[in-house]
Amino acid sequence: MVMLPQDAYYNDQSDMDMEARKAVNYDHPDAFDTALLIKQLKQLIGGETIERPTYNYAEYNRSPETITIAPADIIIVEGICYLIILNYETY
Repeated sequence: MVMLPQDAYYNDQSDMDMEARKAVNYDHPDAFDTALLIKQLKQLIGGETIERPTYNYAEYNRSPETITIAPADIIIVEGICYLIILNYETY
């Protein structure tokens, strides 16, 4: 089983200062890099290993570190806006 937390896919905000990052509405679908989530979900479904992003809550930004995720028979996507992936042709 593989778990893909949607929080790992918050947009990279390296181009923003800390105050601007704090002002982002992180509960809005636009806060997520859904294209990357869908791409990596398709890769896992296709049997490929991915480098899943990580998120640094203290910095309000994506971390440079990634986590290697191998494909599995069961893939769970969890998060507050995870149903947005239904708008994409994933399977």
